Amino acid sequence: MAKWLYLGIVLVGLTIVAIRIARKTKLQATIDVTSVENEIRQSLPPGTPRTVVDAYLERKGIEHRYLDELKDSPDYGNAEIAVIRNASHNWPVVVRRDIQILFKFDDHWKLKSSAVTETLKGL
Repeated sequence: MAKWLYLGIVLVGLTIVAIRIARKTKLQATIDVTSVENEIRQSLPPGTPRTVVDAYLERKGIEHRYLDELKDSPDYGNAEIAVIRNASHNWPVVVRRDIQILFKFDDHWKLKSSAVTETLKGL
């Protein structure tokens, strides 16, 4: 009897975990490259100061960093990268989809351009 009770508790626990994962994945599935591009275009037009871009990313809880190691590069000098991790999972295939945003600034730290791309990672 105790064996069946233990098994029942384990199954209930696994069901709760599966439901939470499914809900989280469903909510994240609404994030796509097009919607991010549109929001960036509306909220951060060219000419936006880097401080405003940083504040926007912080407010949205988006991980970001300045690409200091590329500061001497003609293509990527004054660039910052942001990543929306776990934009979605394809279940049951264990692939994580992240959205990467590359911001390029001019010498006065005004936004020149942004590019949004999708990256896939196997877990």
